[in-house]
Amino acid sequence: MKHQKVFIRPSEIQSIYGISKSTAYRMMSRGAFPELVALSPRCKGWRKADLDAHFKLVA
Repeated sequence: MKHQKVFIRPSEIQSIYGISKSTAYRMMSRGAFPELVALSPRCKGWRKADLDAHFKLVA
């Protein structure tokens, strides 16, 4: 079975992880949050695995 990558869009970050988009962007600008990945020219998201690892470290 092929492993499927899961991405979290900025509009979903608060409902899944409880962190606002603006906080995520502010932390990204300081290098304290995973970077967004371009999914298409107009669509970006975070790898769920990257977010899970980040929140595991800061918990």
